Amino acid sequence: MSIKSLYRRVVGFVVDRFRARDRRGPGTRAGHGVVETDRRPPQERHARGGGTAFLMEPDIKEGKGGLRDVQGIFWMAKAWYAVERLDSLVNMGVMTARELKQLRAARNFLWRCRTGLHLAAGRAMDRMGFEQQADLATRFGYTDQPGQYAVDVFMKQYFRHAGRISRITHLMEMHFEEQLHPKRFVRRKAIGDGLVLEGDRVGLRDTRVFEENPLRLLRIFHVAQVDHRHLSSQALRLAREQVTLLTPRLRNSAEASALFLQILRSPRNVAWALREMNVTGVLGRFIPDFRRIVGQGRS
Repeated sequence: MSIKSLYRRVVGFVVDRFRARDRRGPGTRAGHGVVETDRRPPQERHARGGGTAFLMEPDIKEGKGGLRDVQGIFWMAKAWYAVERLDSLVNMGVMTARELKQLRAARNFLWRCRTGLHLAAGRAMDRMGFEQQADLATRFGYTDQPGQYAVDVFMKQYFRHAGRISRITHLMEMHFEEQLHPKRFVRRKAIGDGLVLEGDRVGLRDTRVFEENPLRLLRIFHVAQVDHRHLSSQALRLAREQVTLLTPRLRNSAEASALFLQILRSPRNVAWALREMNVTGVLGRFIPDFRRIVGQGRS
């Protein structure tokens, strides 16, 4: 029996157990218990591993943006929604098709790296040190590029996948937090320009806010920056999905430059705002030179 077949049988068994215990649909007692239990360990793992997906010698399995994060989110989603196939999460609106495609591609890339490490070392090994990085780059056929060694080309691709895992799993963790501990009486207060306050988070009036005025992709971070408010899960997801609205013409406009300078000149939370912009891809889209160095190693 192949590993894939075994995995499907185990998942099917667990899902059947959940359904047998409580068939009332999403958010049942069984799913609630699994999600509540599984959402805590990642925070502890990430703290031990440095709290970033961009460590120079990453742990492919346990580190932030690693395989354990993908596995945990997939299990929580299957337990909460009692589904057998992850594609069902897209149909239910829990995850976008793009996010699922990126998660699967990232998981497959990390599986390949981990398998390569095990075969090269002849034993279980999950931390990819500098020596192993160079070895895997050679084994996988990477070659030197202008201004970059082969190992740096390989690691840039690794960090791109790990970063996507980190961003998407963060969105899913926010989603489950909202499902587990819903705020029954959250007041939505309009604060202008299509933005609203949802409790202590900055959200959107509706899903057309960024399409109506792409400059709001910058403005929302400045608004959040002022009082150190986080963006709602909907706002984060839409910012990632619609980041291409920041066209070259808009980037070069005086209004866009003025908004970005407001963020940089703010007396507080500048680093925090730039990190949030980076997580959503807005910073790299607004400054293409920054996007090119994200995940860049030693070259």
